[in-house]
Amino acid sequence: MGPHCLYWKIIWRLKILPIIRVFACRVGHEIMPTNMKVGFNRPNVNPMCQRCGAAKETLIYAIKECPSTRATLTYGWLDDRLISFDFEHYIDWLEADMRLLDKKAMEDLITLHWNSWNNKNNFTFHGKEAAEIILGRAITISNDFRIHSLNNNPMLPLHPAM
Repeated sequence: MGPHCLYWKIIWRLKILPIIRVFACRVGHEIMPTNMKVGFNRPNVNPMCQRCGAAKETLIYAIKECPSTRATLTYGWLDDRLISFDFEHYIDWLEADMRLLDKKAMEDLITLHWNSWNNKNNFTFHGKEAAEIILGRAITISNDFRIHSLNNNPMLPLHPAM
């Protein structure tokens, strides 16, 4: 079970592509190859973010806090409640989002994160990125991107039952 058992139950129930579900599991366990992780095993690798160079590239920094990723998230009309809080781990951030979003919005958000991660890799290996392209891909994959729609019931209650 553990502290994040609801996250794992919900991830496997989402209607997303299998590759995106595997991505969600890998980021939930924080086993993605960020510069910090690679630099820990290979000291000659620079742990700083290759896109902005402003901070060490942890998983939460790469997906949420890097200025180029933040541009994608804000370009996607994300509500400020979803991106303004500071979290140390990605899974904590997604659990907070699950308390605000419905199932379809979570599917769209995780798809956007997957596209954002692919964009990071494209920048690393090919030197190109664009927020509009990332969002366009997420819209195409999810059909009707509606992260900002908070009208439906959230996946988790706002206040956990004791």
